Amino acid sequence: MTLLNGQNNKVSFPTFYGRVVNGYADTLQFRFIEDPAGYMGNIVDASEYNVITDSAGYFSYSLPVPLNQQKFISLSLLAGGKRQPLIANYMPIESSDSIHINIVKLSGNKMSFFFSGKGYPKYECVRKIDSCFSQTRIWSLWKSERNKEWTIWNFRKTRILANHFPGLKILESWKPFLDKDIYSIIKTNTVGRLLTNLDIISSRVFSKGNMVEKKEAARFLLNYFYKTNKLPPDKFLLQSTSYFNFLMASTGTVFYLQENNEATSLQSVFERINRDYKGKLREYLLAAFLEFGDRFPKHLENRVIDSLWKSAYNLVQTPVVKSFLYNRINRKAMGASCFQFSLSDGRGDSIRLSDFEGKVILIDFWFTGCGGCVTYSAMLDKYIYPRYKNNPGVVFLSVSGDKNRERWLESVSGERYTRKDNINVYTGGHGFEHPFTKFYEFNGGPNSLLIDRHGKIYEGNPPLNDMVKLMKLIDKALLD
Repeated sequence: MTLLNGQNNKVSFPTFYGRVVNGYADTLQFRFIEDPAGYMGNIVDASEYNVITDSAGYFSYSLPVPLNQQKFISLSLLAGGKRQPLIANYMPIESSDSIHINIVKLSGNKMSFFFSGKGYPKYECVRKIDSCFSQTRIWSLWKSERNKEWTIWNFRKTRILANHFPGLKILESWKPFLDKDIYSIIKTNTVGRLLTNLDIISSRVFSKGNMVEKKEAARFLLNYFYKTNKLPPDKFLLQSTSYFNFLMASTGTVFYLQENNEATSLQSVFERINRDYKGKLREYLLAAFLEFGDRFPKHLENRVIDSLWKSAYNLVQTPVVKSFLYNRINRKAMGASCFQFSLSDGRGDSIRLSDFEGKVILIDFWFTGCGGCVTYSAMLDKYIYPRYKNNPGVVFLSVSGDKNRERWLESVSGERYTRKDNINVYTGGHGFEHPFTKFYEFNGGPNSLLIDRHGKIYEGNPPLNDMVKLMKLIDKALLD
C-alpha cells in the first residue's frame, strides 16, 4: 500500500473534491481512523471533519495532516437532518488519492453518486458492493415483521442471499485495479458484513426458536464460519471494521453453540478467546469483549467483573490496548472518584457532580440516531423509572453526545433517547470529545455509569439489557 509518493519521498495530502447537484449548503462528513479494531472495540476515537458546500454545491477537502501512516475513511452526506453514507464501512486511503465525487440528490432522501479521479477504483468497487447489500436487503432482512413470528425463515433467507451474494463477484472484477492489500481488506470487510448479518439472525433464532430451529442455525453458522470462510490473516482482521465487529459480537454465541450450554459465563468466554486467538488479535478481542460484555444475549451471564479487566491487563502488550485497560481499571472500578463534570442543561444552567451529594446517580450517554440508545431508554422507561420515580435518593442524568444544540433539544423533546423528566445535559458542542466522555473513553452510546452517594463509581459498566440486575445494583447502592 503506497504511503509515500512523489520525488524525494515527500508525503502528500489525499484530496476529495466534487459537487452536490440539487443541493444547497449541504455538509460532507469525513471520518478517519488509524486503528479499525481499536475503533470497533471502543479503544480509540475517530477524527471527524465537516465540510460545507458552497452555494453551487461545490466542495474540496484535503487531509489536514500528511498521510505518514495508514488511515481508513468513511464518508457521509448530511442533508435535511439525514445521514446518507457514501462510504459505509471504513476503507483504506492512499497518499496519492485525488478523488472526485459527483453526487446528485434525487427526490425524497434518494441520491446517486460515483467516484472518479486518481485512486478511484477502490472507492467505486466499494460503492458497487454496498449497493448489492441494499438491493438484496441482506442487511435489513432481520428487521422484517415476519421475524417477530418466524425467525428461522429469516435465517434461511439470509443464508441463501449470503451464499449467492453478487458483491463478491464485483470485487473479483475490480481485483486487477486494486492494490493487493486493499483488495484483501475490502474482501475481509465484505465477508465480515455477511457473517455479521447471519450472526444477528441466528441470535434471534436462539432467543425465539425451538430446539430444532436452534440446531439448524447452529450447524449452518458454524459451518459457514469455519469451513466456507476461513479466518483471514490477522493483519486484515485488525484492519477490517466489519469482520472484527463480527468476531467481537459472535464470540459468545459461537461458544454457546459449541458448548450447548444455556448459561455460559463471561469467564468461560474470556478463557476461550485467550486460548483460541493469539497476538494482537487476541489482545484487541479481549479488550473489546470486556467493553461490550454486558450487551451479549441473555443466555450469557452479562456481569463483567473487575478481576477479568485485571487479567486482561496482565495479558496484553500492545500499548494502546494496555493503556485502555489501565484507564478502565483505575477510572471505572468500584470506589474510583467520578470525573468532576460541569455540563449545561436546556436552560443553560450548569450541572455539577457536587449538586447530587448524598444521592445515587445513574448516568446514561446517548446521541441522536443511536438505535441501541432508543432500546436502552425504552427499557429504563418500562422497568427502572417507575420503580424510583418517587425516590428522592435516585437521580437520572442523561448526557448527550450531540454536537448540535438544536438537534439535542429536539431529541429530548421527542423522548426517544431520554425522558424530559431526566436531568438532560449537553456537552457544549464537543460531543464525545468532551473531557467527561473522553475520560471514560465513551465514543458513542448507549453507555452508563452508576455513581454512589459519595460521588464515587459504584458500577463502571451497569447492565444495559438486564433491568433486574440494574435494579439490584441501584438498591444496593442506596443502602451502602
